[in-house]
Amino acid sequence: MGKNDGIEFYNRSYAVRALYWTVVNFFAALIVTALYLIKPFKFVKLFRIKSERIGHLAGDCEMLLRRMELEIIPAKGIAFIGIASTTPSNNQLLKMYSRRLRIIRIPQPQKLRVFFRSLFSEKSWLGKSQFFQPVNFSSNEYYEFSNGNPQISFTETEEVKGEELLELMGIDDWFICFHGRDPAYLASQQITDTEYSFRDVNIQNYAKAAEYAAAKGGFAIRMGHVVEKKLGAKNSKIVDYANKHRSDFGDVYLLKNCKFFIGVTAGLWVIPELFHTPVLITNLISIKTPPCRASDIFIPKKLWSREKKRLLTFREIINSKIIDYVDTADYERAGIDIIENSPQEILDAVEEMNDRIDGTFKYTKEDEAMQKKFRSFFKKGDYCYGFPSRIGAKFLRKNKELLR
Repeated sequence: MGKNDGIEFYNRSYAVRALYWTVVNFFAALIVTALYLIKPFKFVKLFRIKSERIGHLAGDCEMLLRRMELEIIPAKGIAFIGIASTTPSNNQLLKMYSRRLRIIRIPQPQKLRVFFRSLFSEKSWLGKSQFFQPVNFSSNEYYEFSNGNPQISFTETEEVKGEELLELMGIDDWFICFHGRDPAYLASQQITDTEYSFRDVNIQNYAKAAEYAAAKGGFAIRMGHVVEKKLGAKNSKIVDYANKHRSDFGDVYLLKNCKFFIGVTAGLWVIPELFHTPVLITNLISIKTPPCRASDIFIPKKLWSREKKRLLTFREIINSKIIDYVDTADYERAGIDIIENSPQEILDAVEEMNDRIDGTFKYTKEDEAMQKKFRSFFKKGDYCYGFPSRIGAKFLRKNKELLR
């Protein structure tokens, strides 16, 4: 849980924490008792969907279904019931998963959200019982994404709706989608974003890449639920969907049907992964969270050490606590400045992704050697060991010093 999740109130003293968990487990005991009583007739397992975040909403449901398909999770004779909020991050996505899973929506106002998280966590009596199914999406589910099939699809009516959206936007050829994280969405949810601001990017740095797609005959669509700045593009083939056409339905439909998605360290990249749409993650931070499939590419943000007066190498980042930093303050305390990918670095990665899909990008022996060396920094047992995606070849060619 982040610092803004409202959990501080019971961290004040042992007595407050004890009272809080007494209340949580009182309700947990009621639920467990009820499930024991109905077990002879129906074995029910509950799981909580983190529906307030689109990445977790998608990942939690998808991983449960894929693990059932791959027989990682036994499903015979079990009724899985998901608990979600009445105000999810994306209603269309929850609607599509509701066609595959039994999902109950319960109001979870901001001040009570931490209570629901505790109630449906592995720390409560419910979480410790046989009636709880953990479904935490960790973004390193490479096996499930590489071997399982997409678990949701659009109906015929929804496909027609999607075609109408493309027509409204003037899209009559292939297109890519791109997204840059900024504080605006969380601010709209009354959440201060200083904790995760290290993930933010300047959307203007993606203008060159958008122009490239347009010059190639395609369209570039700027995604985002609530965004801080308008795109300001004059090219009619670059569409500011986030400010002009955005909807829950469009978010899912466009990310399924784009040629590839350009994302950042934000949950939206999970949506195209659901449908096996190729993903390019730019400005990746931390580098232990690359995308999940062999069709994907990533390029990381660079880290400048004020003490050493130089960029930190991959080895220095991976073999230290830096790789686990999850807060802007962590980087500040360590005296590290975060450097965003330049417009040219983003363009290079987009060209590589587009050419890979078209079958025209050729990797050299040196490219493969550098790729292998980068992977060698991750040891068996590391969080992302064995990731199937690739770090951008052009990025490595221009930053060989980071491989020392």
